[in-house]
Amino acid sequence: MYIVATFSPKGGSGKTTAIMALAFGMITQGKRVAVMNCNEQAAVSLASRHSSDLKVWYDQFSAGLIRSTQLKLFECTSVENVQDAMAVARTEGFDVLLIDTSAILESPQLAAIEAADLVVAPAITTVEAMHIIRGIKNLDLDTTNFVGLVTGCRSGPQEIQEIRNAFGECEMFHSELPWASVFAHQILYGDLAQKTASLACSPGRPGYARFIDAQSAFVSALRLSFEIEWMLKGLRLDSLNQNPTVEFLGFEELSMTLTN
Repeated sequence: MYIVATFSPKGGSGKTTAIMALAFGMITQGKRVAVMNCNEQAAVSLASRHSSDLKVWYDQFSAGLIRSTQLKLFECTSVENVQDAMAVARTEGFDVLLIDTSAILESPQLAAIEAADLVVAPAITTVEAMHIIRGIKNLDLDTTNFVGLVTGCRSGPQEIQEIRNAFGECEMFHSELPWASVFAHQILYGDLAQKTASLACSPGRPGYARFIDAQSAFVSALRLSFEIEWMLKGLRLDSLNQNPTVEFLGFEELSMTLTN
C-alpha cells in the first residue's frame, strides 16, 4: 500500500480539494482508496454532530455507484489514530492511503507526513508556494518525496509559471488542478464523473461552458492520479523528456503506459 499525504502550512491552499480529486482519479482507475482526515475538522467531526468536509464528501461518494469496498474514510486526531488507520488500511488491502493534513502541524500530522511515500504540496498562488518552502525549512523536513502542485490558479499561464518558480528547487508535478466549480463543490456530490455527465450538453446550448469546465477538471484529476502512480513506482516524466523524440505524454498515452 502506498501512502500519499498533503503539506502546506497555510490554509486554503487546496489540500482537501486535491485529496478528493485524487481519490476520484484513483477509484476511476480501479484502485481501492482509503482517505485519512488528519486536519482540524476531524476533531470537530468526532466530537459533535457536525461532519467534516471529507465526511460529507465520503457520504455523497459512497451513495453513488462505487462499491463500498473501494473507498474508506478514517478521521484521526492522534498519533495512535494515524498508526492504527494505516495498519487497518494495509490489512484490508487498500492500494493507496491519501492523507489530508492541517496547516498547523502537530504530532499526528507529522507522523502522517513522515510515513508518506509521496507528499503533495499544493499552492494556489505564489504566497502558498513560499509558505511551503519556508515551512519545510523551519520544520527541517526531508524533502526527498515532496512534490509541488499548482491547484486552483485563476490568473492564467503567467501566474502558473510564477508559482512554479516560487517553489524553487522543489520537484513539481507536470500536471495541474485548474480552478473549476466542480472542484470547489465536489464535497456536495462526491463523484466527479457523475457530476460532469449530468452537465453534458451540445455546443451552443445554455450551460455548455460549464460542461467544458467540468470536463477539463475531470481530465486533470485523472492525469494527476496517473502521474502520482508513476512517481510512486519510482519513475519521473522528466526522464522521458530527455529523449528529444519523446514529448510530454498526454492522458491517453500516459494511461496506456502505466497500464502496460
